[in-house]
Amino acid sequence: MDERGKYATAEGEGIRFAGSDHRIEAVDAPRSLSAPMGALPSPALEVPLGTPPRRAEPKAEDSYLRRNRVVEEYAHLINRVAFKMIARLPPNVEIDDLKSAGVIGLIDAAEKYDPEKSTNFRSYAEIRIRGAMVDELRTLDWVPRSVRQRRAQIELAGRTLSGRLGRPATQVEVAEALGLSLNDYRASLEKAHPISLVSYEDLGVGGREQRGFLESVADPQAADPEQASTHSDRRDLLLKAIQQLGERPRVVLSLYYFEDLNLKEIGQILGVTESRISQIHSKSVRQLRPILDAMMAD
Repeated sequence: MDERGKYATAEGEGIRFAGSDHRIEAVDAPRSLSAPMGALPSPALEVPLGTPPRRAEPKAEDSYLRRNRVVEEYAHLINRVAFKMIARLPPNVEIDDLKSAGVIGLIDAAEKYDPEKSTNFRSYAEIRIRGAMVDELRTLDWVPRSVRQRRAQIELAGRTLSGRLGRPATQVEVAEALGLSLNDYRASLEKAHPISLVSYEDLGVGGREQRGFLESVADPQAADPEQASTHSDRRDLLLKAIQQLGERPRVVLSLYYFEDLNLKEIGQILGVTESRISQIHSKSVRQLRPILDAMMAD
């Protein structure tokens, strides 16, 4: 094909070769033969001089990767905030629940952070993490916020009255200070009374090791009620048996078993030597054994 053929084809497509250096210029494309009469030609594309190129929009994938890098870099803030909060919370709150909420808060901070409003992302992230944890705690709290506020008002009124009176305030005085009747005051206290919540995991439901409800809520540091009752019964029985002895053995055993005095201290009280007290104690115990056996047999 000759130059004219090339020229005609190019010009038919809206392009024109200019000069011997074959520079390309955009021109109006001629009407197609099949175009209807009266149709206007397509205008040439004109771009004003000095217009900056359009900035490419960031890809969603790049934004996702950038957010993940920020979350990985500041993930240690989640543990820091969680351990600070768990120290002031009841034992039924799991720290893993706080950490899960903290992850959501950190992701939210990475997505919504604006450098123009806050130059310190660390402080901004801690605020968002703590806020997410507080929201999680509110969802776990079975007591309505109004009841919590009422209890806080009652406690504040009680402290204020105690400080002004110089003694603990009575329920009647606190109720009068709040403008409540005594029944309404007690009802408010009952609604906000703390209750232990036990999960199925604590009871062992569905697991190999199952525990009863009392085992789950019992304080491991508290004394066993059954053992305390048995100890009290034995103490009363021993006291009754000692009352059947003579005066000197009764005094020595009472001071030794009930007043927690040693033999030397008992000797100083009675004005005798420690060895003499030891002899009295041994003789009294031998006399006491058959008395206790007879009483326990009954």
